[in-house]
Formats: sequence, structure tokens, C-alpha cells
Amino acid sequence: MFGNLSALSRSLASILLAASLALSGASGCADHTIHADKLQSEFQSASPEAKSQVDAAVADINAGKFAEALPVLQKVAFGAKMSKEQRDVLEDTVRKVREKVQSSK
Repeated sequence: MFGNLSALSRSLASILLAASLALSGASGCADHTIHADKLQSEFQSASPEAKSQVDAAVADINAGKFAEALPVLQKVAFGAKMSKEQRDVLEDTVRKVREKVQSSK
């Protein structure tokens, strides 16, 4: 039973992240700057795995490899435990990276 709780928690986190991203995209936010340094700073105290994934995604963002960064960021969003501040900056970054990927198509 408790094994399913983890899967349920991740599913709920996925749904909440998707809803949050949809709402933030609908708000017409004008700032499209990706603040990768802020993301990296927020995750300095994260688990080693989450910090490593964020560092890799930031390197991809800084290199302009947005399509490579997006799945890494999504993996962090769906798998890592994080504070509200970390979640907020991660959601903002995912939204902006997704915009970059979509605009490059």
C-alpha cells in the first residue's frame, strides 16, 4: 500500500506542476529571461542527485541547449523533494525553457 503512495505523490506532483505551468503561462508574464543562476543557487542545499541534475540543466541552458535541459528539469520537478522557493524557481525555469524550445520549432 505505501509503495503506491509514492507513485500517487509523484502523480499528484506532476498534475500540480502542469497546472501551475499552465496558469503561469496564461498570466501573460512578460519576463522571458531564464535565471539559471537563481535556479542553481536555490538548489545548493538540495539532495546531491537533484543538485547534480540542476547543475547539468543549467550547463545546457547556458550553452543554449534548451531541448536537452527540459527533460532534466522535468525529472527534478517530478522526483525531488524541495522547498516552496525551490519549486517556484524550478517551475519558472521549466516554463521559460519550454517557451524557448517551442519557439525554436
